[in-house]
Amino acid sequence: MLISGDVEVAEDAVGEACARTLARWSRVRTMQSPTGWNYRVAVNVARRRLRRQALEARLLRREPPPRPIPAAEAHPELWAALRALPARQRQAMALRYVADLPEREVAQVMGIAPGTVAATLHAARTRLRALLGTTGPDAPGRGLHVTGR
Repeated sequence: MLISGDVEVAEDAVGEACARTLARWSRVRTMQSPTGWNYRVAVNVARRRLRRQALEARLLRREPPPRPIPAAEAHPELWAALRALPARQRQAMALRYVADLPEREVAQVMGIAPGTVAATLHAARTRLRALLGTTGPDAPGRGLHVTGR
């Protein structure tokens, strides 16, 4: 704990060091100081973890937090309608509107042409409108509007 300043990091480092010592025991037992080797491994593991945590913290400060993925409870009718779509349409909708990928990237992920993505999304939006009983962006009622971007 004195090296890491964090009990959890220290416990993990000691556990990892003991596991490595056990895995290499036939070699470690012949060393002049097996205990010293074990301590050195624990210190190295702790330092590596602290460096990784510091790097992660720096990277997180640079990147904006990810958009939360909408909960299915927010619009249960919409999510039920999405589940009713064919798998390809559902995947395209998720990549485009939930993951917020541009159509070009959706095409790369799905391994299809960008024009096929556009057609698939159009078909999915049309099917959703039918399932939800809406006729477009100006449809009155439920507040569940399925429109293109």
